[in-house]
Amino acid sequence: MTRGCKRVYCVEVVGCLNVTMSLKPRRIDFDSVWQQLSDTVSTVICGGGVARPVWNDRFTDVYAVCVANPEPMADKLYNATKNFLEAHVQQLYKVEHLGLVY
Repeated sequence: MTRGCKRVYCVEVVGCLNVTMSLKPRRIDFDSVWQQLSDTVSTVICGGGVARPVWNDRFTDVYAVCVANPEPMADKLYNATKNFLEAHVQQLYKVEHLGLVY
C-alpha cells in the first residue's frame, strides 16, 4: 500500500491507482454519466481501445445509474443505449447504402 493512500488498487500494467468507490446508491447526473458511457461504447464498437481504468470506471457508472438514489435509472440507461445503438446501425446502413464504405 502506498503511503498517504487509504485504498490502493494495483495493476501490473498500469501501476497503482487511488480507488474511491462506493456501492451505496447515490444521486447521479444521468447526462454527465451517459456522455462518458456513450463515448466509451462508441470507441469500443468502432474498434478502438479503452484503458483498463476507464473500462472499470464505466462498469461502476452502469451500476451507479442502475441503483441511483432517489430513483434508479436503469430504464433510462436501457433506452439511451438502445437509441444510441439504433442510431449507430442506421448510420452504418446509410454509409453502406450510399457506397461510402471506407
